[in-house]
Amino acid sequence: MSENKESAIKTLDKEGLIKAVIEKHDRLINEYNAEFSSLEGRVKELKEKVAAAKKEHEDAMQRMDVLREKRQQLYYQAKKLLENLEPGTIEDRLIHSIHDDIEELKRLKEPDSEAELRRNLLDKINSIAVGETKEQVIHLVEKIKGAEEATIELLSLETNQNGFSKEYKNMVEELKKDEPRYNWLQRRIASHTEARNYWEKQLEEMQKSEENV
Repeated sequence: MSENKESAIKTLDKEGLIKAVIEKHDRLINEYNAEFSSLEGRVKELKEKVAAAKKEHEDAMQRMDVLREKRQQLYYQAKKLLENLEPGTIEDRLIHSIHDDIEELKRLKEPDSEAELRRNLLDKINSIAVGETKEQVIHLVEKIKGAEEATIELLSLETNQNGFSKEYKNMVEELKKDEPRYNWLQRRIASHTEARNYWEKQLEEMQKSEENV
């Protein structure tokens, strides 16, 4: 066998090996891509949901802090208005009772108890709206009702946040289950694509060399 023939056979054998390697990388890329495509949309959606839920939760917590502070301030302002009523215009006993109710409202966290106490408080306040106290009583009622609105919104947010933890935890667990496989597939696809491109380039250079012989 001549040297040229031996060289040609070796070249063909090498080309065949390279083509087999390229085919192997193509097969794996296709397999991984099929699984990756099915996971990609799910992982992306879960990431977006987790991020949105986290931001919503943080916004809600900030809003709840604001509402708690607002509620306390309004009750404090209501007490100051009560203290500024002209001495002697209202029975001290009633003033003390209203003052005690406001203090209790500041501490209460049970919605039903608070609503009942607030109704009784407003009845007492409205009963002192006589003569010169009418304008001050109007402002006092506004403060109590403002605190009530803050309380209602706060309770609504607290209720929503009670369900947040479970839902958020479920989404995070699903993401933890899918994301490692998603990332692994992404790395493998990139690795096999790089390897395939390398061998395709080697094959192309080899074939050019043959043409020039």
